[in-house]
Amino acid sequence: MAILHSALSMGERYDQWIRIARGEADVVIGARSALFAPFSRPGLIIIDEEHDPSYKQEKKFCYQARDAAIVRAKLTNALVVLGSGTPSIQSYQNAVSGRYGLLTMPERILKRKPPDITVIDMTSFEDSPTARDDSIISPPLRMEIGESLAKRKQAILFLNRRGFSALYLCRFCGESIRCPNCEVSLTYHKYGNNLLCHYCGFRIQPPNRCPLCNREKLKPYGFGTERVVDTLKEVFPDARVERMDRDTMRHKGEVQRVLRRFSQYETDILVGTQMVTKGHDFPKVTLVGVISADLSLNCPDFRAAEITFQLLSQVAGRTGRGRLPGRVIIQTFNPCHYAIIAARDHDYGRFFSHETRLRRQLNYPPFSSIANLRLLGNSRTKTEKIAQQMGERIGKILKRQSKGKNDIAVLGPVEAAIAKLKGKYRQQILIKSRRPRYLNQLLKDVDRGSAQILSSSGVRLMIDVDPYQMM
Repeated sequence: MAILHSALSMGERYDQWIRIARGEADVVIGARSALFAPFSRPGLIIIDEEHDPSYKQEKKFCYQARDAAIVRAKLTNALVVLGSGTPSIQSYQNAVSGRYGLLTMPERILKRKPPDITVIDMTSFEDSPTARDDSIISPPLRMEIGESLAKRKQAILFLNRRGFSALYLCRFCGESIRCPNCEVSLTYHKYGNNLLCHYCGFRIQPPNRCPLCNREKLKPYGFGTERVVDTLKEVFPDARVERMDRDTMRHKGEVQRVLRRFSQYETDILVGTQMVTKGHDFPKVTLVGVISADLSLNCPDFRAAEITFQLLSQVAGRTGRGRLPGRVIIQTFNPCHYAIIAARDHDYGRFFSHETRLRRQLNYPPFSSIANLRLLGNSRTKTEKIAQQMGERIGKILKRQSKGKNDIAVLGPVEAAIAKLKGKYRQQILIKSRRPRYLNQLLKDVDRGSAQILSSSGVRLMIDVDPYQMM
């Protein structure tokens, strides 16, 4: 066997690469880069958790490893197996339409029952006299955690936001402390007492006065995994609580150490971000709590419902894996959303049917191909100007085309959801086409003609086909 991933040193990666090239390895295990292993005759490519967005390379050379695996297998007459408990909409559509073969596993291992899932409507606690503005754990979830601890069982709490508080606000004018490099609010981290940008890494100490109105009384609002841990220690002082997110897993081997302590029952409650949803198998975990299902649901992304359904289903699968039945509590302000109802009922078919109906109406994948043309520049004015020129050029190209122009829709140019990131102002143009060949031809024409527009402008064009990061 050989292993390929980014955590290897250059020397280690070179040694593995040479072993594969010499034919000394029969199997390669690794992350998306392992797809390019120098096998002379690959016969089988397995993409585990094929729905995972981490298979998409977003920087520099953009590619989707799952789709690239299909292409490589086709070139070498190999077989591809895409495995997932919550398949991506594209892959499942390919399966039901007959392009892919479909194999289903309708039962859990050893025919164990799926966990019982309860959805908690957080709006019902807003008028409660015991509710607080910063309430994090609902009374039903608090009761379930207490019962789990009393029975000496383990629990996992999932919240896809790290830090202590999401915002650091002025109580007088409402201004939040923002990152100077990115147009996002800084997240307050209690450990270290600093404000951190989760995009560029900018870090400062919390200011004493508001930069806008110069008044004091700034206060953190919202919550992240760090604050959940503090709340648990306050409510359950005897519980052994650990946190698993990027802030606590910075050192090599830390993930393994935390999971080892949890597997050896040295931890009662594990709080974490997406790291805790990934295929862990702990027989004594009988409770999973989702602190806020709305974080992924309200993202400006056409895949928001799909991502939410997948996250909820994956984290729910961490409980009830032993002989004892599992229990899941999902806290949300949108209890009637179809993605949450389908996750509650373990009904992928219902979710797929509803989601594909919406996507067909809106002409989104898998019923179209899309590309995101993102323009990045140091000046907001110049970036906007170049984006407008690029939009006009696309319009002219479409007018000249004799075929396919009626199958193409151009959205934008508009400011990106995060208008400034790592010091670069961002504009984007989204292009949708029902026929991939027309989109490919348009992108080639745009790429050829972009040099003249971008020349000496200080603005850079990135073309991302099948984008997964819409922010």
